Amino acid sequence: PLRLVPDESGLIKRTILDPMPLPNNFLAAPGVDGLNTARYQWIRRRYGSDTLSGGSEGDLTNRDQINLRIDHQFNANNKLTLGGTREHSFSDLSLSEWPGGFNGSIDHHPLVYTASFVSTLSPTLVNEFRFGLRRGKLSAGQAYDNPNTGQKALQFMGRSGAIPWTIEGTLFGQSSMIFADNGSIGNSTPLWNYGDNISWTRGKHAFKGGVDLRRQAGNAWNSDEIVPAVHLGPSPNAGPLGPAPFGGPPTNNVQREYYCPPCGIQVQNMETTNFPGINPTDVQRAKDLLTDLSGSVANISEAFSLRPDPKNIKWLDYSQYYQKYRDFHQNELSWFFKDDWKVRPDLTLNLGVRWEWYGVPYEGNGMMAAPVGGSNGLFGLSGSSFADWYKPGIRGSLTTVEFVGKHSPNSSKKLYQNDWNNFSPNVGLSWSLPWGGKDKTVLRAGYGVAYQGRFAGGRGLPVDINVGLAPSTNQFAYHASTRPEELDLRNIVIPIPDRNPDGALPVVKVTERSQGFTVYDSNTVTPYIQNLNVELQREIARNLTMEIRYIGSKGTKLEGTLYLNNPIVEENGLLEAFRTTMAGGNASLFDKIFNGLTIPGVGLVNGTSLTGSQALRQYSGTRAFLANGNVQGLADYLNRDSSLTGETGGLLRRAQLPDNFIVTNPQFGSRTFGGAAILGNLQNSTYHSLQLAVTKRLSQGFTNQTTYVWSRSIGTSIVDPRNRSTKSLQTFHRTHAIRSNGTWQLPFGENQMLLGNAPGWVSRIVERWQLGGILSWNSGMPLNITTNMTTPNPFQVLPNTNNFPDLVGAFPKDIGKVKITNTPGRITYFDGLQRVRDPGRSGITTAQDLQTANGQFAIADAQGRILLVNPALGKIGNLGQYWIEGPGQFGLDANLVKRVKMTETKEFEIRLDAINVLNHPNWANPTVDINSPNFGVIPLPGAPGSTGLNQPSNPGNRTFTFGARLNF
Repeated sequence: PLRLVPDESGLIKRTILDPMPLPNNFLAAPGVDGLNTARYQWIRRRYGSDTLSGGSEGDLTNRDQINLRIDHQFNANNKLTLGGTREHSFSDLSLSEWPGGFNGSIDHHPLVYTASFVSTLSPTLVNEFRFGLRRGKLSAGQAYDNPNTGQKALQFMGRSGAIPWTIEGTLFGQSSMIFADNGSIGNSTPLWNYGDNISWTRGKHAFKGGVDLRRQAGNAWNSDEIVPAVHLGPSPNAGPLGPAPFGGPPTNNVQREYYCPPCGIQVQNMETTNFPGINPTDVQRAKDLLTDLSGSVANISEAFSLRPDPKNIKWLDYSQYYQKYRDFHQNELSWFFKDDWKVRPDLTLNLGVRWEWYGVPYEGNGMMAAPVGGSNGLFGLSGSSFADWYKPGIRGSLTTVEFVGKHSPNSSKKLYQNDWNNFSPNVGLSWSLPWGGKDKTVLRAGYGVAYQGRFAGGRGLPVDINVGLAPSTNQFAYHASTRPEELDLRNIVIPIPDRNPDGALPVVKVTERSQGFTVYDSNTVTPYIQNLNVELQREIARNLTMEIRYIGSKGTKLEGTLYLNNPIVEENGLLEAFRTTMAGGNASLFDKIFNGLTIPGVGLVNGTSLTGSQALRQYSGTRAFLANGNVQGLADYLNRDSSLTGETGGLLRRAQLPDNFIVTNPQFGSRTFGGAAILGNLQNSTYHSLQLAVTKRLSQGFTNQTTYVWSRSIGTSIVDPRNRSTKSLQTFHRTHAIRSNGTWQLPFGENQMLLGNAPGWVSRIVERWQLGGILSWNSGMPLNITTNMTTPNPFQVLPNTNNFPDLVGAFPKDIGKVKITNTPGRITYFDGLQRVRDPGRSGITTAQDLQTANGQFAIADAQGRILLVNPALGKIGNLGQYWIEGPGQFGLDANLVKRVKMTETKEFEIRLDAINVLNHPNWANPTVDINSPNFGVIPLPGAPGSTGLNQPSNPGNRTFTFGARLNF
């Protein structure tokens, strides 16, 4: 009954089967038995390591750099200084997975040029003109764009006329001869700076004023998905990133976010009923293998780009417009005036004011996109303001997009309005106190306000991402293969016929619900930070001083992202229906939604013999939501599932519920896909610190500085979107920090304590040895104890933010302590705690065996007394945010330097640098989800899931570096 249609094109054989390496590792492993399945391993060599932002792990980047400085004195009153740095760093990118494959390439070409011209106009008047250019330049090409091997790499891709395309297999992922990411990118980011300062000294006053003009740009391009991808399939087990080969996570399915599980034609007559005793997982593997080997096409994804002409909307494919350019600009202007006033010999005041203007960004060709109606237009069908948030019911119209800003058809409209009132006062004093000895004690204090621009502040990339990827200005299309003749690789049509019509920006369909749209608040203003410091310095002895200081800052109107599409569960009755169903009852809301639908593996919902609640408790696609109290997950399923109705949002629509029944703007996706988000002045922060410092200035060959800092970093951190004034510790907060650094010239040789009268050749050997060291220790980062129950958190970047547990027993904040257990490779942080069944399981019905699907646990002490439990359904845990601190970090680095004076102008130097000289381990943060079997376990290098805040531990890795140089 099985029929395998061969791939007549030969493309699968040529690009996947022929270059596929043979297995050479038959050791058993998860998913591998060494008999029916095996692995291959090989040594993969790479040419350097680099990232898009210019950083590499272990400093493995190939880097060339040239520096130049020229000083020219025209005369006694005029001096010119020129400086420049050019750099080239390069490495491989997007490494192939198979031997003999092709890699991409990445190149950085940053440069910095500076110039200043200083003129002494009179003994009391000096003018300085400054010029600067800082430019980053990036070119990151996938394997088919690699200038060295791109033509060869193209041979392992399909081709339709002038358009190449990749193959995304169900089991094989991409042809691993080419591991192409979503596309190639490049940019050029120049920052031009012009400034002039003038200084005038008169009596007790030293006046200074100046002006600065900065012109910034971000000329970037990308080819995101413009190279089409042909997806093989279908696979009924596919998730958002495509099929999961061998029952695990997707492998090499880079472009599978555009995969269509319902598309294509399923393999027939291969089920467990046809082959009694076969494992269901093996059935799916066989189906996937058949679709890959036969080249059975499920769908084709392809992006189309707009030419940079907002008055002539035309969608272009790879052969017409490959590198999609956006040229963002921002201009900045500032001036300042200050007076350093020496009131008395022992008292100096610093008084000044600064004004700063940060122009609204614009796109050089007028391609700056924004919703019609500004940021309020993002509420779409729900209305036009925050008054319409969390209120199901149609009150508005679909969100539409227009081009705004300079050079656009709507040049009078801007991304947001200019902010003209950025005045910042600055005051300071230095007072030599008259008590305790002249000039022995000094009091210093200062207060100032600083504003932060968008591009210069490092926030130019979000403009490119948020505006450049705005919906309606990009098309990521896919063409479904549903007819037999479309399944053959020989018959595919590229470009696909699904591109947008020319002439106008399309409106995102309410049935799509997958795109993300981040817009700028129309009322955005420039963030600012207030800084305050007070310091008392005391000379304890000659060359020894001590300082005690307070340093604080307050950030106001800082940028933050607010997600509008958090699932609505209270106002629409979904939470109550969920609670009823979870307890074993039948909710009329679910009868309304599912009545008349046949649920796979369950049956026809009719409200009597099978209710909607019963179906949800049995159906594999929803059962886990109910068993684990994940009302947010069920809400997202109801909002976006298309498998039961053939239409995204169809479950709500057929029940005659409004499209915004679950989310505020149903045109766009949940937070997993970026959702509907507003970027504005949503956050504030405060920082307080007490600092102690002891400084030993150089004498007798020894110098040292030791500091201790106690600090508190607090900022906006919202858990409940209805209460957006919540603050908590910040992830970069560290309560305590100690730093000590110093050098000691060893007392050997001429004019030293030891061997001062030694022969000359002995002195040359033993003299001028210098020992240096840096010691650091800081307390751990704040950690959240979490559960896997999701809460509606609109501020966090990551989707599906975890909830917090309820505190029901003693769980002190200092409970964490690293312990190396007797189990090899197992290191824990909460010694004596154990996981037990969560008592809340008793509230879950046993109907349809729902309770058995619950995977929640509580935390108890060694005596079994319960300390932490999962919170009640729909509630936020009372433990709070950042309850504990992770493991502290300690380090001691040292160096030994020997200098040999060769002549009056030449010196030879050798040095030995030791990193982590004590080989002290710095442990990673433990797993903090109480429902995880690894709760409290500290991951070691190579451990799965060691990502994000849970980085693998560094168990020591003492390293030595030897260097030599000639100074002349």
